[in-house]
Amino acid sequence: MLASAEAAGADWRLVYGGRTAASMAFAAELRAAHGDRVSLHPQDEHGPLDLDRLLGTPPENGPPADTLVYCCGPGGLLDEVHRRTAHWPAGRAARRALHPGTLRGAARGPGL
Repeated sequence: MLASAEAAGADWRLVYGGRTAASMAFAAELRAAHGDRVSLHPQDEHGPLDLDRLLGTPPENGPPADTLVYCCGPGGLLDEVHRRTAHWPAGRAARRALHPGTLRGAARGPGL
């Protein structure tokens, strides 16, 4: 996904949250490849992702005209992102649930 955004010339950033830094797959590779565009937020060091700061507080928040949000993660995170973006224009927020075994046998690596 990041490779596609780069190829399209998009101005993007990745906010990567995880329980611990050690549990965050490809964190070092992502930072090495993309520098400050990648923000790492291990929960044990920084607490949960600050969705108020990242997405605003409904119903007042709204994206700048060119904002797209792609979110993957556990159900609680997806539900909260959906709650905060449900009134955004269609197609501005996409979510994908992660479940144990989701990556089994899948191609893995930064830029996917």
